[in-house]
Amino acid sequence: MALFSFNFLSEEEIDDLVRTTLFTSQEIEYLYERFKLLDRSNQGYIGYDDFIMLPEFHSNPMNINLVKAIEKYTKYNRITFALFLDVLKVFNGKSDKNKRIDFVFECFNTNNNGIICKDILLDVYVKLTGEQFDKTRARDAVNEVLTTYAGRKIYLDKQDFIKFYEENNLDEIFIVNFSKNLSKRKGGFWW
Repeated sequence: MALFSFNFLSEEEIDDLVRTTLFTSQEIEYLYERFKLLDRSNQGYIGYDDFIMLPEFHSNPMNINLVKAIEKYTKYNRITFALFLDVLKVFNGKSDKNKRIDFVFECFNTNNNGIICKDILLDVYVKLTGEQFDKTRARDAVNEVLTTYAGRKIYLDKQDFIKFYEENNLDEIFIVNFSKNLSKRKGGFWW
């Protein structure tokens, strides 16, 4: 992948990214502007904590889990724009659903043991619903998930999680519409 000139992307760089990613040229331009805003030190890269500054991550109650999963996924401390796009593709509706499921499983697999235990499910439920004050209701919901998807186990393994993810259409939660916020310029240079 080409090194990007920091102030703007050339047409060649955009064409290269369109060919090698799942994003349109307009989405790439928009995401590049956002990347530059995150790169407050103008170094040409961002860190994991900078991801939390993205509104889609900042407002997400699972943002710390998402950042830790990104860290596992990339294995780099410095995230270039190309790597930034590689990470974001997981949330693109055109990406491989199985890779998205793997990524989401890693978000919840906070103990790094290949399972999502009852306590972690309870924590996730509370974060996603905000029902920390109704512990009985939260426990009942988690027990129902475990009974439905894990049988007698007190955890979800990967196969259980896949069933849970697919039957509850969790893709609706994890897919980001990157075109939604594109500026509505008419007759501009790019379109």
